[in-house]
Amino acid sequence: MFEFIKNRFLQGNKASGKKGYWFDDPFLSYIKGYTEINKATRDVIQLHNEIETTRLSIVPLHEEDKFLVVHPNPNIQKVLHNHFFNKYQYRRNIYGQAHDFGQFLQFIAYSLLTDGLVFYAIDWDKEEIDKQIFTLPKFRYLSTATMNIRQIGKSRKYIQEYSLLFWLSNKHNEGKRYQRSFVFNSNEVFYLRYHFSKESPTKQCLKYIPQLERFWGETMLRYKAIANPEDISLAAEKVRYQNLDKVRRNNSLLRAKVRGIFNCPERDLKYTSYYDVYQVVKQKKFLNDFRCYIIDEFNNQIMKNLSELNNLSIIPLIKEQGIMTNKELDEWHQKYTSGEITLDNFISKVISYK
Repeated sequence: MFEFIKNRFLQGNKASGKKGYWFDDPFLSYIKGYTEINKATRDVIQLHNEIETTRLSIVPLHEEDKFLVVHPNPNIQKVLHNHFFNKYQYRRNIYGQAHDFGQFLQFIAYSLLTDGLVFYAIDWDKEEIDKQIFTLPKFRYLSTATMNIRQIGKSRKYIQEYSLLFWLSNKHNEGKRYQRSFVFNSNEVFYLRYHFSKESPTKQCLKYIPQLERFWGETMLRYKAIANPEDISLAAEKVRYQNLDKVRRNNSLLRAKVRGIFNCPERDLKYTSYYDVYQVVKQKKFLNDFRCYIIDEFNNQIMKNLSELNNLSIIPLIKEQGIMTNKELDEWHQKYTSGEITLDNFISKVISYK
């Protein structure tokens, strides 16, 4: 199935003249460490839950009501709003595999949380709308492991190059090898890097995975040892006489450290309601900062180029609305800690905020 999809994609790229491929290079992924990261994202014993919780929380439900295009020309504003936020736009493949702008932000967040960087090819297509010609962007994911950045003075180039081993061992259904490398100009790629720390949260947590897996391995062995008392092997005897409460607490502390790196509230350990509220506020502020970073980069890279290509004197901007700001979160947090509102009031105003 993968080969069929890949061949169809290659044929489409060849026919349209579009640059860049989405599929992975296993050799480059392995030597650059992305294989280990990818494994951690798929396993709930490892980091799947933390990654998915953060990714899905980055954009609230009904995101078409949460974002708007700001521009003084109402016609320009309408055209761009319809292009970026129309709920039926997935039929036009504007955001590649993402159905809409909200899911596009979630996919970007996923890549930043895991790989620490993400690249999307930008296809600037001309469209006639109400008898006017607009140059508008569509996005295609580019395999992170195959991408490199070359900075020459103020000029930046993005280079996609597959390994020689992968290139020699893969052909499309016409019996010819696909193009091994592509060079993109700066306005042909949407590029972001996780900027809250030097390494992505997933990469920071890789060192804890052996301990997390060991806990579940020993848990399974413990139950087997209980069910089979005749098993007197050293491994079975060791887990039989462990202090189970201590083992569980140590695992909960380790999981709390991992969830803290992802800015997710802790679920297993018992805290005071004041600390629970603090964790919720911290997570929501992080999600606001994360989402604003992606939108700011979208405005700086995409909307700025869009303005130049369409000869607009004022750059249109994407803004969010109806989402509780960090200042408002701090105000509600202060009201709770000062005793001005109850925990139920806080939950209804902040956690249940629409």
